[in-house]
Amino acid sequence: MLRKYRVTGLIIVCAVILSFKYKAFWISHGLVGKGLESAGASSKAFSSESKTIADGEPSDGSSKVVPVRFQLSDVNGSKKDEFFAPIIIGAGQGTTGTHLFAEVTCRLGFVSLHWAIGCVPSNVISLKYPTQQLSNSAGSDVTAHHPQNSQRTPCPVSISKFNNGYSILLRYHTSAMRGYSGSKRSDNNTRLFRDKILENLDGVITWGKKNKVALAIHDTPYPKLMPEIIKLVQKHYGNLAKPIILLSERDPQEWAARRIKTHVSDIICQPTRSGRNSSTPIAIEPMNTTTFEGGAFDIIGCTDHAISAHEISVATDNAQSPAPQMSQIVYSMKQVNQLQQRQFIVDTMDDYQNAMRGHSVISYNMFDKENRTSASELAALVKQSMVEALVKADGSIRMEEGLDFLGFDIFFASEDRLDGERSATHDKIALLGNQTELVPVHLSKKILLTTLHGKMPRQCPK
Repeated sequence: MLRKYRVTGLIIVCAVILSFKYKAFWISHGLVGKGLESAGASSKAFSSESKTIADGEPSDGSSKVVPVRFQLSDVNGSKKDEFFAPIIIGAGQGTTGTHLFAEVTCRLGFVSLHWAIGCVPSNVISLKYPTQQLSNSAGSDVTAHHPQNSQRTPCPVSISKFNNGYSILLRYHTSAMRGYSGSKRSDNNTRLFRDKILENLDGVITWGKKNKVALAIHDTPYPKLMPEIIKLVQKHYGNLAKPIILLSERDPQEWAARRIKTHVSDIICQPTRSGRNSSTPIAIEPMNTTTFEGGAFDIIGCTDHAISAHEISVATDNAQSPAPQMSQIVYSMKQVNQLQQRQFIVDTMDDYQNAMRGHSVISYNMFDKENRTSASELAALVKQSMVEALVKADGSIRMEEGLDFLGFDIFFASEDRLDGERSATHDKIALLGNQTELVPVHLSKKILLTTLHGKMPRQCPK
């Protein structure tokens, strides 16, 4: 009997020790007292093992990049490796250098979309130059007639159509872009806005998987759809899948001043209605660092919240009331400034960048550098960070599918060449984008561009 009590006592002691051990585990991962229930994943949590940017910078002004390693921890404390899906998200908010990051992903060989511009394979477009139709099967005509290769081009070369399914991709992208920009209209149906945005976002992601193209998507509206992007990536690639996140940063105060000045119609979720009519902003729930939900940049989240609140109100009062309009859910940078709520968006930007930084393969602030960052320099940094994040210690790739996707099909193949050319010049780095023959285009005007980063060419005379 005494021996039985000793065994029972030993089991109790072990249980107590384990309970403290796992409590420490949850606390260390920020899951105690931080609204775990709102994360929508009470049985699991993501954690990062290292910071993206190391303390301090080299004396030459270049950024020191430390790759992030992700792991998935379940309730039993065991860890399973996450893996990356073949999709790149430029998570930086507009006016943080998103044009430069888009040019970088183009240079690295990835089909890239950035608001109304992007880069696509030269063999998927048919040209009209200047009076005859040029149909391209190998891309040679596009390259030969690219504006930068001709001194006699009287005006930008027109694109008559996009082939090989790219017209579908661009329709999804432009529909998401236009749907987002139309959200400020007071007569916009809230449910329709939400459903159309999600439909087109899903279309972009599924198109990449179906056509085996590793897409890089940048700029508005994608940074304001991060929670939905995470959900869709996991839906189509697996519960442990994560997009490859590149974060362009900027000082929140500087960003807010510039955004208000140059993008007055851009929108964010507004605080509660009492805050909407007050010069003093009302606190908003911080962005969840696991799911990216919450905060004023979560456009779909605040739309869903308004719809749910209306449904509850109707059910409780047993009476019909007008559905919420987008003008009651979001407000523009111009309105933010008029209401003297600039500090609200400064805090929102600070929360967003802090939350996103720990999940980014690279985080880079081009505005705090002494010298102007060139696309070639940033391309080298991004490529190095992606390789270090994607390649495991044993040499295997942290991806379950996607290595045969356009973009990744040459990304790692060129690594051996770059290993011997770490002092690569601008021209050598520029060759990265040439291997897949990507050309910059204006998606809505349907013309070839000379570059994604810089002035667009003049228009043809009528």
